[in-house]
Formats: sequence, C-alpha cells, structure tokens
Amino acid sequence: MRRTQAQVLIALALLVAAAAGGHAEDAAGLRPKVTALLGRFPAANGADRDALAAEILKLGPAAVTEVCGRVLPPGGGDDSAARFALNAVAVYAARSGAERDRLLAVRAILDAARKAADKDVKAFLISQVQLAGGAEAVKPLAAYLTDERLAEPAAQALLAIRAPGTEAAFLKALDAAPGPVRVTIVKALGELRSREAVRKLVPLASSPDDRLRQTALFALANIGDPAAGPVLERARLAAPLHERSEAPALYLLYARRLVESGKAAEGLAVARSILKYYSAPAESHVAANALSLVVSVLKDRALTDLLAAVDSPSAKLRGAALELAGAIPGSDATGQWVEKAAAASPEARAEIVAMLGRRGDRAALTAVREALQSPDQAVRLAAIPAAVRLGGVD
Repeated sequence: MRRTQAQVLIALALLVAAAAGGHAEDAAGLRPKVTALLGRFPAANGADRDALAAEILKLGPAAVTEVCGRVLPPGGGDDSAARFALNAVAVYAARSGAERDRLLAVRAILDAARKAADKDVKAFLISQVQLAGGAEAVKPLAAYLTDERLAEPAAQALLAIRAPGTEAAFLKALDAAPGPVRVTIVKALGELRSREAVRKLVPLASSPDDRLRQTALFALANIGDPAAGPVLERARLAAPLHERSEAPALYLLYARRLVESGKAAEGLAVARSILKYYSAPAESHVAANALSLVVSVLKDRALTDLLAAVDSPSAKLRGAALELAGAIPGSDATGQWVEKAAAASPEARAEIVAMLGRRGDRAALTAVREALQSPDQAVRLAAIPAAVRLGGVD
C-alpha cells in the first residue's frame, strides 16, 4: 500500500515538474513574439494599431502580462513601445461585441497592476483599465482609493466605468481615506451625484481645510439634494472672502440640479433668491443665468420675472431679459412689453423698443412709431430700425 502511494506521489511530482517546464518553455517562446510585435509600435494608423492589438490578444493573457511587464518606472528606460501597445490593446478590446477580449485584457492588466512594485507603473496600468474596464474592475480599483498616489487614477477609472458598486466603493473609501485623498473621493461622489453621500458631505462643507471645504460645497451643489440647501445658503453669506465670489455659481448649480430632479418649486425659489441678491452690475452674469433657469422652467409664465429684470440698473441683465423675451411669443406678451416701455427709463425704453423690432409682432408698431417722436435720442435711434422691421414700406 505504502509503495503504491509513493509511486503515485512520484508520478504527480513528475507531472508538476513537466508542467512547470512547459510553462517556462511557453513563456520563453512568447517573449520573442511579443518583442517582435512591440517593434512595430507606434502603428502607422488606426487600422494597423488594431491589427497589432488583435495579434497580442490572440497570444492570450500571458502576452498582455508580458507587455505590462515591459512598462518601466520614470527614468527606467524607453518603454514607449510597451505603452503604445498596451493602450492599443485596451482600446481594441473595448470595441463593441468583444467581451472575451475585453475581459482577457482587463484582468491581465489588473493583475499586473496588483503585482507592480512602482506606483507610477501602477498608475499607468490603471489608466488603461479605465479604457476597457467593466464591473470586474470595480473591486480591484476600489482597493487603490485610499492610496495617496493611486487614488486619483483609480477614481478617474471608476468614474469612467460607472459599473454597479462604484458609488458604494467611494462611500466606503471616504471613511478610510487619509486627508489629502478625501478631496478626490468627495469630488467623485459629487460627480456621481450620490444622494447617499449627502449626510457625510454636509459636515465637510465646514472643514477648516480650504480644498476639502470647497470640494464638498461643489459636491453638495452638484448632487442637488434639498438637505444641502442650508449649507449652500450659509456659504453664500458667510464664506471666507476669497470663496464668496464662487458661492453664487454653486448656489445656481444647486438650483439647476433641484429642477432636474423634479423639485422645480425649490429650484425656482433658489433662482429667484439669486436674482434678488445678485443684481449689481458686477454680478449680472450670475443673475442672467438665474433668469435663464427661471424661463426654462416657467416658459410663458416667466414674463413677470422678465419684466421685473428690465428694471435692473445692470445693462447686461436687462439685455439678457430682453433676449429671453423672444421665448415668450404672442400679442399679449407684446402688449405688456409696450406698457413696460412707456413707463421705463429712456435707456431701458430704447432697449425695449429695439427688442420689439426684433420680435416682429406688428401689434407693437403704433408704440414704435410714437417712439420716433421721443425727445430722447437713444429711443429715436432704436425706433427707426424697429419701425422699418414692423411696418415695412408703410
């Protein structure tokens, strides 16, 4: 019995040794083939690049691993051919209907990244996973999210892939990430518009770290959850001076996201708040964007907001309101603009008359003819082309 067991063990050992020898022989035979293929990079054109990538993939995962192994740390030598080749493989494997090639390439690159000693090499390999990765890459990439050197390339790859589990990976990393990395994680959660992250992000919007605080405010604005409203409102009023100029743009982004998520009433309230508090000439671009949001939501019902905006001391905001007036057609709206022109300052009246000419509604012709007799030169000059447009030969 013992003799039989010994014979079996010897046979197994011989098989293992033969297999190992075969693998070594295979690897040795593979290297010159890979070397020859690398010698043809960079390819002359896209078709040649794809053909070379197909040849590498045909040799199997070991060939992709061999190419990965020839990527060197900075200063380690000329590895441009290996980098061109690996990029070609990733791009080619990501083509539609090539799931087998894609999985082969991505798994080989991920394994090479895991084994690579140099972090710059790891970062390059991760950037190639970004081109072709899918759900299989989420867990391996998530392992890099707490690494100061690799968190950024891993985050960019995950954001590009956006496979199931991506949001959860960032949420988990946020709790474990060291200080410098948290900015990367917070920004990613903002780009993902992760509502699950809001509870964790709100405290970070008061962080003493400038970058982390500003990134958290951006993330909260971009997510557009109503729970972030008080934080963003407070930042608009109480942010440090160097941040206060950015606060209205964030608040407007928050308003847009509210509207996009079906909370139109809340978004309109924020937009009108911006119109109210940012009406100075230096801030008119913010108010103009807020007014545009109001019109996009209310459409014809935004006429009251446009008429009110023409009372602004800012010529830019008045101009934006009059441009947006074209989105509300009809003689009723024209009549209200005619009434507004009659009561407006000469400067605003001239601008309204010019808009009435562009509007093309002949219902304004009588008012425009009267403007030809205005004692104010600017009004008369605006009325001349407007009258020609509306009245033609008459």
